[in-house]
Amino acid sequence: MKRVQDWLLRFRWQKLLLVWGVFLLIAAVLFAERSGVQYTHTRFRLSYLPQEQAISKAQALQEQPATCLLLCDTRQSGVDNARELFTQLLQDMKVAADVVDLAEVSVK
Repeated sequence: MKRVQDWLLRFRWQKLLLVWGVFLLIAAVLFAERSGVQYTHTRFRLSYLPQEQAISKAQALQEQPATCLLLCDTRQSGVDNARELFTQLLQDMKVAADVVDLAEVSVK
């Protein structure tokens, strides 16, 4: 026992051994804590909304006021395709939007 104590006192990185000891202690406590925990999954069932209660995109958009403004300028090339895509996107998200073409409306 005396030889071990003398070796530890002469050991160059004594404080590092203390840090390793603390890490090992934490690891042992965490392993002991988690060793009793078992993974179990729950069985769940998805219940969909009945077809009679589901509302269509058109009904959802009629009931909402327009909260989004889609501005486009058809004088620029490639805007028609983007306008169609954004209009379809907003309809799929069931967001009521006003679409304004700057080529047809005068802006001051």
